[in-house]
Amino acid sequence: MLIVDFELLCGSIQTCNIPKLEMNATDVIKFFHDPRKINCIKGPNWVYIDEDKKIQLVDERRKLPKTVKYLEEELGTIVMNGYNIVGDGTPQAFIPILTGATEEELPLTRNDSPNLPTSTTSIHSYGKTSPMQDTSLFSLRIKHILHWFRYIREFMNAYSDRPRFGVMHHCVYSHDDINLIGLIDDDFSEWLRSVNEEELLDDTILIVMADHGHRFARLRETHQGQLEERLPFYSFTLPKALRDTQEGAKMYENLKMNKDRLSSPFDIHQTLHDILEFPADLNTEQDVTSRSLSLLRPIPSSRNCDQTGIAPHWCTCLDWKDAMITVEDKQLSTQIADAIVEAFNVQLKDELKICSPLQLKSIEYAKKLIPKESLLKYKNVKDKDGFVADLSGKTKTAHAHYQIKLSTSPGRGVYEVTVLFDFLTRHLTLDLSSVSHVSRYGDDPHCFI
Repeated sequence: MLIVDFELLCGSIQTCNIPKLEMNATDVIKFFHDPRKINCIKGPNWVYIDEDKKIQLVDERRKLPKTVKYLEEELGTIVMNGYNIVGDGTPQAFIPILTGATEEELPLTRNDSPNLPTSTTSIHSYGKTSPMQDTSLFSLRIKHILHWFRYIREFMNAYSDRPRFGVMHHCVYSHDDINLIGLIDDDFSEWLRSVNEEELLDDTILIVMADHGHRFARLRETHQGQLEERLPFYSFTLPKALRDTQEGAKMYENLKMNKDRLSSPFDIHQTLHDILEFPADLNTEQDVTSRSLSLLRPIPSSRNCDQTGIAPHWCTCLDWKDAMITVEDKQLSTQIADAIVEAFNVQLKDELKICSPLQLKSIEYAKKLIPKESLLKYKNVKDKDGFVADLSGKTKTAHAHYQIKLSTSPGRGVYEVTVLFDFLTRHLTLDLSSVSHVSRYGDDPHCFI
């Protein structure tokens, strides 16, 4: 039995078909709950994760709804839905962001070498003509979230009269628990509101990001969990004063266009360079032969993981596969096609008193959009540095988009329909507004005259 639900599906097809993450997907919803609030008054027990742990702001939309709502609705923030990690853990996120290279390409990154091509080096070089060299902030060790927010505010206030650059990476609330981060939603959204009202964001490009998704929770063993690990939250907020300029308006337009296109930490590096020195050309599509492309300039929709520097087992781009090869595939595709036609008849129920119900006549083709095999086989890393992949995983696909071209009778109607199918619940999501009628109507309406 298939259950049909009428909802909106993801948009147009491009070279890299970026998966749409469902907050309440059936294979992961059981892992989430509201966390028990921590009682900090009774003692220092709130410090319960080792200080050497790193953390990320995971599943923001699910656990930080107030924060994301304020970012998008009040600050005009753009969330990069196609932002794909390039390696395992925090170093493989920040090294490409700050250097434009991988840790393997820059082995001296572990030795604090002063000769690395980092964005911070560029910032300090920029500081030779403006006082930025004394206003860079990097913080990884402040545990209590309120102290963390206070520290950022003090930094912004202290250097409000000069260019400044700060990276604040918090590491207590979600590294070992996928639910605990929900406790900071009120504080985070309130902090954003207050610094905005104090006009501290008027001259600030704000990036709210996660370095990666959960790597060790049971969630990670699911199809959705694998995708969430590789597609962390990454957002850009351009200040209104910048968006109101001709250059800023074009940058904002490009960000909105690029948000559903494939991007990576290498692109953040180039974007930081563009922020330091605005490019003269904001209209020309960038060359995909370059691994690092700016998010403030047009990124080609044809870009793929290989061009972006993303290894196959990290790539979340989905592949179209023939859904009529095996007996099982044919049976399921036929069931889905029958359910689609049934949905048509439900939509036409008020007109069926003068029309015959539609019936499935034939399936011209059926294909499914599924993760790459290398992604599903990825289980973990074999070495401590995260360079060698363990491809012994056996994760099963939990959901997939199906595109079916079918014909109906009576009449000669031919339709192209894309649906989302949940393999666990056998639930079918269909957006009737996106159904394409690909045959000519011709004289068929004359039967009503």
